Amino acid sequence: MSEEEFARLLEWLHRDWERAAQLYLDIHARLTRYFHFQRCNRPEDLADTVFNRIASKNLGYMAEENEKVKLIYGFAFNVLREHRKEEKRRVDLEQIKDRLPAADLQKEATNFDDAQRKCLRCCLQKISIKDSKLLLEYHKFSSGKDKIRKRWKLAGTRRISLDALRQKISRLRSGIRTCVNRCIQA
Repeated sequence: MSEEEFARLLEWLHRDWERAAQLYLDIHARLTRYFHFQRCNRPEDLADTVFNRIASKNLGYMAEENEKVKLIYGFAFNVLREHRKEEKRRVDLEQIKDRLPAADLQKEATNFDDAQRKCLRCCLQKISIKDSKLLLEYHKFSSGKDKIRKRWKLAGTRRISLDALRQKISRLRSGIRTCVNRCIQA
């Protein structure tokens, strides 16, 4: 956001510049925690996005600070929704290789960095065999009702709920992603 937009944002938050700056920092920290607890990859960036959107609007003045905070969290909810939609669109090559025609798979494979592939294999070996198999089984299903049925069955064989299975997969993916990023940086 530009300096002018930032100045308008601070003025909108509070007429006293010091109080406005403190409010901005406090709300930014709370938004960052909110996005972190929602398991977002870049919570600080999402908090910045919320304030960028607010700054781009001509909101005028509202009487109460509580109303402003509610409005900010309304923006945050929408940013979170958009972020989740975007995350669903991103799919790893390994997850969709069974659905791609051979020519497309070859084209995608050449774009997939060898270092990333080696790091992924290395990171999958670092977790337990049980977790590695679970992660691979969870993603090998094609699509639609078949995928849902098989995931229900997968949760049933492990005697956990589907939500618990999703949470476990999410934690495993997060750990693998962190491991791969560290490996690539090294």
